[in-house]
Amino acid sequence: MKTVVISAVATGYGAQALTDHGLAFVVMPDSNGTYALVGRVAAWGAHIDNLLDRMIWALMGVDPEVGAQETSRLVGASQRWDRVVKLAEPERLPNDLLSEALRLQGRSPQLSKRRARIIHDPWFLNAQTGRQAQFRAMPKGQLVFGFVEVEPTEVDATVDELMKTAQEVGALHDRVLAHLVN
Repeated sequence: MKTVVISAVATGYGAQALTDHGLAFVVMPDSNGTYALVGRVAAWGAHIDNLLDRMIWALMGVDPEVGAQETSRLVGASQRWDRVVKLAEPERLPNDLLSEALRLQGRSPQLSKRRARIIHDPWFLNAQTGRQAQFRAMPKGQLVFGFVEVEPTEVDATVDELMKTAQEVGALHDRVLAHLVN
């Protein structure tokens, strides 16, 4: 699939038209409601990262400001989960808490990939059909280059899954902190 920029310099980015197999795509206008959903994806992902950071600080047994020096270097939920699991070795937490952490960690990579694609791939509209699309340039593990139509329901489903995951991570966070206090 080949993508060509048509007079981007002359028209400016906001009015830039791209073609892909004879279809024209334009940058999605700011008023499109999908941007609100993209923001919710980013916000719920940030809530999960924050819960994981706070769990790491508690497991490290350090003041949050000190712990933040460690977690500020971690990128995304996957690296945070790795740190949680390493710190929660069986002698530190009971098996049920460690098992729950491992279960949630196992779901993290796929959800993180979906979150990253929604947030980091630019949004466009098909000029002929008005359908939403994102431009994909070979995301990790996918041989995709060009425009991919994305239904708002797909973004909605990701928001729902992130919200559910945040609740589950929050419950684990509370159980871990309660165990560490006792």
